[in-house]
Amino acid sequence: ESVRTPSIVGITRDGPAAVAEIHPGDVVVSLGGRAIASVQNLIDAIYLLEPDVAVDIRVLRGTEIKALKITPRIKQRRET
Repeated sequence: ESVRTPSIVGITRDGPAAVAEIHPGDVVVSLGGRAIASVQNLIDAIYLLEPDVAVDIRVLRGTEIKALKITPRIKQRRET
């Protein structure tokens, strides 16, 4: 069974990933200093993040590793 490295399939306009200049097709290789080798690794790393605190994220874009900063936010609920 192969483990798939998470790649970005879409970006929310003005969301944290867009602000960090993450692109669709980027492959996440580390987040907050944690190596990312699977989707579960990414979920675990995201769970440990604090809102409004910038962290390092490294992505593979083509053949180049990009070192970026991302600042997670708490998703606001829409009032109905």
